[in-house]
Amino acid sequence: MLYAERNEQGEITAIRTSPVEPGQDQLTDDELVAFLSQSGDIASYQTLLTLMDTRIVRVLDDLIDVLVDKNIIRFTDLPEDARKKIGDRKRIRQKMRDEIQLMVDDIL
Repeated sequence: MLYAERNEQGEITAIRTSPVEPGQDQLTDDELVAFLSQSGDIASYQTLLTLMDTRIVRVLDDLIDVLVDKNIIRFTDLPEDARKKIGDRKRIRQKMRDEIQLMVDDIL
């Protein structure tokens, strides 16, 4: 999670991986994109592209699921390497969901 350090006008002046002061707010994805877009340096653009790549991968995961569910493509039509990568991501996401559910069950 990322946290925004702001000036008196509410503008982001720094981004931190942990809150520096109590009540410091989390940075939204849109705020991060806007902040990095303003900076104009190569490292910020690389970070921005990485963030966008992560978002688009999730979109592609969902798109592949829809195409397979509607029988437009078969999962086996994809190259073996792609099937392995997609399967790995699905297993990790399922494991995360299971872990979160276990934590919620422990609280209840």
